[in-house]
Amino acid sequence: MTYFGWLAIVIFVVGIVVKFVAWLKTPNPLNIPTQPAPIDTGGVVVRMLKEVFLFDSLRKADKYLWAGGLIFHVSFLGRIYYGAVLRFSVFPPYCQ
Repeated sequence: MTYFGWLAIVIFVVGIVVKFVAWLKTPNPLNIPTQPAPIDTGGVVVRMLKEVFLFDSLRKADKYLWAGGLIFHVSFLGRIYYGAVLRFSVFPPYCQ
C-alpha cells in the first residue's frame, strides 16, 4: 500500500473516533423512564405485550410521539392487511 493509502486509513479512523466521541457527549433528547422488572413469568409476558403492541414506555416519555407512532403502525398494518389479504383473497384481480 502506498503512503497515501495509509494516510487515508489514518484519516478515516481518526474521523470515526472524533464522531464517536462527539456522539457520546451529546445529551439524550428522549429520556425513557424505566420501571422495576416483574418477577414472575406472567408479569414479564404482560409487560412485553404492552411494550410491543402499545409502546408503553414511549407513551410515558412523549405522548405526541407515541400517538404518531401508534397511528403510523396501525395504518401501515391496515395497508398490509388490505394489500395481502383482501386484495388477493376477497377481491382477486384475476376474476374481474
